[in-house]
Amino acid sequence: AYANAIHTKAVLAHLTWDFQGAERFYLKCNDLLKASSDLKQKDQSIYSLANLYQHYIGDFEKSFFFYNLGYELALEHKDELRQSFFLEHLAMAKYWLKDYYSADKYHADSWKILRKHPQSINHLFHKIQLASVFIEQEEFERAMGELLSIVDLQKENTDVSSNVSFLISLAMISKQANDLILENESVLIEVVSLDLSTESLLEQARDIGLENEHIASIVQANLYLVEEVIVRNLNYAMDLLSEAIKLAKSQNRNKELNLIQGICKKLNLDFRKIG
Repeated sequence: AYANAIHTKAVLAHLTWDFQGAERFYLKCNDLLKASSDLKQKDQSIYSLANLYQHYIGDFEKSFFFYNLGYELALEHKDELRQSFFLEHLAMAKYWLKDYYSADKYHADSWKILRKHPQSINHLFHKIQLASVFIEQEEFERAMGELLSIVDLQKENTDVSSNVSFLISLAMISKQANDLILENESVLIEVVSLDLSTESLLEQARDIGLENEHIASIVQANLYLVEEVIVRNLNYAMDLLSEAIKLAKSQNRNKELNLIQGICKKLNLDFRKIG
């Protein structure tokens, strides 16, 4: 009961953007649950902390550590879909750490499980992440194939982060291999708006982030939009950068701030004079 109360405090701190408080309470909850036989409660506490480090604090080494704890717990519990869930997140953490070899390995291990569960929501997450990896490697046909394979699942998807990632992946394909978008337009308009241009897809991603007050998604979409519009609409690009910086600074989002600084450096902009 005490662990539940501490976890509730952690969640409340998280919801009010007190990430340091959330971290402190989640860590305390994990310590309290170490000797517990309640695997579901332990799983929830471990995932909450890993998610906090990855998406809100931006410490991917720590997120990897706790995702791995979750995976080990799922192995102990003999829960295959939960094993796959944590393998996907281990791959994501390695992807952010630019360890693409390890990310591919975790994806492959997850796929061994997911191929037996084609309707699982984990299947959708796996395919979107795999598409992102293929785009990074400029294998656009393979990336499109992964996204097309989950159109039916995407219709029912309510997860903010994966919806944004799906749209951004399509936008990157549109930007660099638009013929693939045109070839598959009749299928894609089942899950996105009629306008499949790069800018429109990124605007749709940004709108989802704004509607759900999901800072990581807003910043991610804004940065892609900046690169897309800066040549023809400098004022809009600066507004997007300014918004991203203010959001990231307001919550001490180190990961997002690092991404913004990287974009500024790439575009020869002075990060200190924006925002």
